[in-house]
Amino acid sequence: MNRTLAPKSLEVILKETFSIYKSNFLRLIAIVAIVQVPIVILTIVANLLMPVYGALETEASPPLTYLLWIPIYLALFAASIWMGGAVIHAVSEQ
Repeated sequence: MNRTLAPKSLEVILKETFSIYKSNFLRLIAIVAIVQVPIVILTIVANLLMPVYGALETEASPPLTYLLWIPIYLALFAASIWMGGAVIHAVSEQ
């Protein structure tokens, strides 16, 4: 199939974009859920394991807090890059 790219107006670009997202909604939601659900569960577990500090507490957080949250933030960062790439790939397949 010979497909040539021609300039498109903003209206055509938006119409095609929403058409792709509409026709592949469940697939895109599944891609996002595969990445986000484990991160949310990990964050909830980390919040439950952390001691609760008062809003006016001046004492610094213990090192355990940092040891717990640094891997979560790194996983969240990597997961967001992975999720964005997967969504871009899925849309480009259309």
